[in-house]
Amino acid sequence: VNVDSSLTTVHATVLYFINTSYVLTPYLAAGLGLGKYSVDIGNASFSQTEVGFNLGAGVTYPLKRATYFRGDFRYFKHIDDVPSVWRFTGGVTVRIGS
Repeated sequence: VNVDSSLTTVHATVLYFINTSYVLTPYLAAGLGLGKYSVDIGNASFSQTEVGFNLGAGVTYPLKRATYFRGDFRYFKHIDDVPSVWRFTGGVTVRIGS
């Protein structure tokens, strides 16, 4: 069977950084957004767009002045048919401003 599926999410997220005396800075994350799930099976297709939320946590580690490594783990949940997913991400963040 020829099956093609895709999941796309767009979320706005707020990060709350927890002050500690350590070099690693932990944070909590929460956000709202939209998820679109589509499936094509032969000549039949299904597509659904739904409101959802995400919750998670992560850490930042300073690399250079105003540059940080950031890694986090988040859970994305949508209302009905859009699949729920866990996501781990890592990357470099650059702080702009003070």
